[in-house]
Amino acid sequence: MELQEQDFLVPHAPKPSRALEGDFFTLRTGHGLELMGRVAETVPNGLGVFGGTKVIYLYAPKEIADPESTAVPVTRIWLGPMMVNDEGWSDRYFLRICSRPFMPGERLRRHVLWTGSIDSLTTVNTQAFVGPLPERLGYWSLCLLGGIADRIKEKLGGLPDFSTPPTVHPGVGTPREFADRVKQVLANKWAHALADLSERTPEDRREILHLLSDLTDTQRARLVIEGAG
Repeated sequence: MELQEQDFLVPHAPKPSRALEGDFFTLRTGHGLELMGRVAETVPNGLGVFGGTKVIYLYAPKEIADPESTAVPVTRIWLGPMMVNDEGWSDRYFLRICSRPFMPGERLRRHVLWTGSIDSLTTVNTQAFVGPLPERLGYWSLCLLGGIADRIKEKLGGLPDFSTPPTVHPGVGTPREFADRVKQVLANKWAHALADLSERTPEDRREILHLLSDLTDTQRARLVIEGAG
């Protein structure tokens, strides 16, 4: 019999607990599948309530036997980074295995999330992100237990994994398509900047435009890409 949505994940911890950075934990499905996860970051002012947001990684089913003494590199992450609240711990769905500091190579250099807008990325603290992409990306949403179950089922079902930023990504497009969008953003920003000149005197406007005329298209594009435009 097919499991109902609320039964896909089942509680298996003896009592409620709270998440601490560095914790390893397990979660189980009603099919008997067991996955291991880890608390990668706690965000006091994140989207969650009663303690804020946690960023977790999930590893492939039954892949890690002894996390207490064995390094678990980011290359082993199966799902994540994923933002969650305390529900998994308070409702006994997440069972803590052990807790230890991160070894080299176990934590992503930064937690960066797709916002749902093309080429728009953010940090877990809702700050716009511009820079080299990390090894993996997450989605800008707070996953409750139902959302975590959906992500696991999608992964098990073979849906494409959009967390690894490839050279050509359906959400980013080809390099030329990305460059064309940068040019459009640049044009829009430039138009807004020039519109602000309307409050300047004619002499100021002429001087500002003259000073800006030295910028090349590449320099202007860098202003946009680096978030300074």
